[in-house]
Amino acid sequence: MQLSYAYSMDAFYTKPNLLDFSSAHEPSEQDFNVNIWGPIIEAIFSNTIVQVKSGDTVLKSFDRKFKIDYRLGVIINQKFIDIANIEVGRKATATKVKDDHLKLLLEAKTIIQKAISSFSFIYPPSFIVTSFHICDIKGDLLQTSFDPPSNFTTERTSKRVRIPLSPNHSEELALLSQQLIMYKDKVENMATFLKEEVNKALDRRSSFDPILGAPYKKNLRNYHNWLIKKTNN
Repeated sequence: MQLSYAYSMDAFYTKPNLLDFSSAHEPSEQDFNVNIWGPIIEAIFSNTIVQVKSGDTVLKSFDRKFKIDYRLGVIINQKFIDIANIEVGRKATATKVKDDHLKLLLEAKTIIQKAISSFSFIYPPSFIVTSFHICDIKGDLLQTSFDPPSNFTTERTSKRVRIPLSPNHSEELALLSQQLIMYKDKVENMATFLKEEVNKALDRRSSFDPILGAPYKKNLRNYHNWLIKKTNN
């Protein structure tokens, strides 16, 4: 997490106009993304099993597609499996926050549905999507899960994340680091959980132990139709 601290400090000294809201210069969404959040996001996942896809990438579902600033996923069977998402914006108006939160919810719902479609033996409520909604130097950490019998729920998981306006604000910098660590851990834990569940399923299917019997080896739980039925209610 020292890298995220370093990138924050770098912004203070090399791009001070990004943090000076009294300036006539109005930074763009790309300014914040390229100079602050992009390097931080890449840094916190640099030594993990989590893969980061950036650059307005597309998440496709069965009937729609979303353009996402950052898709976070894990490689399973040589395929990229989405597990989390990040959106970066410039100004946080009430309308934009509402619209972006709805978009994040739809994206997270799609991520869960795609994962269960690919790995139907995974119990849907156990697959939790942690999203990062960023507007200029502030951000919200959101968590979306499937809540039986028919709802997807999204909630904020911590205080608002914020880049301090001054390098002298040590307490705010410490809080930022703690929140980023929490976000990293949640996403990485989901990546590990997914890989472990897939490995257990593959091991169960390929077992040649006669004691287990054919039903145990072949009949894994299947939640695919269950999820679709519930979400269409």
